[in-house]
Amino acid sequence: MTTLSMSRTYKCRPSEIINLQEEYDAYCFDAACALFYQYLDDKKTPMFDEDRVANTTLKRLEAGLL
Repeated sequence: MTTLSMSRTYKCRPSEIINLQEEYDAYCFDAACALFYQYLDDKKTPMFDEDRVANTTLKRLEAGLL
């Protein structure tokens, strides 16, 4: 989260903060950060893999039961 905060503060790409040199790696990292920020700005909670284990409604949706 510090990388994202610094990126916003200094108005630069998150990949610049952590000094990613490979162009594609930097793009992927920046895209992931942008998506994470979008979730936060929309006041949504990002779902991580460990959240999927406990979410029975999501399991039912994925299984086509809902």
